This record gives sequence, structure tokens and C-alpha cells, in this order.
Amino acid sequence: MNEYNLPYSLKYCTTLLARELDEKHICYEGDMADFGNEVGYALGKVIENMTGEQITDFIHGIQHGISLTNGTH
Repeated sequence: MNEYNLPYSLKYCTTLLARELDEKHICYEGDMADFGNEVGYALGKVIENMTGEQITDFIHGIQHGISLTNGTH
């Protein structure tokens, strides 16, 4: 286990997540909540049993990453 309580490295989990999303051939046609749901579903399949704290940390990481690209950081 590592700091994320994952049996795999974060890089490996990212690879699995990308594969899961690619296999679904997601075509963004709805609102951002629809896209977020697809990402969250794929993430939940890759990283099982995430705690509320881990989910909150992930959401904060997403918000920070977006803020770095849209000028709101």
C-alpha cells in the first residue's frame, strides 16, 4: 500500500483510468456534470473504497488543476 491506500502506484491507476474512459468512447455532449459522472464512475472502478476524505482531496486537486489553466489560480 502507498499514501493513497492503493495497491498500485498512482501512475498505474492513472493508466487504468485512461483505459477505462477510452473503452467507453466518451463523447461529451451534455453538461459538465455528465462528464464528471463518467470520470467519477471510472475512477471508482479503478480506486475502490475511496473514503470521503480521499474524494474531497481528489475534488480539490481537480479544482486546483483547472485553476492553473483558466487563470483563476
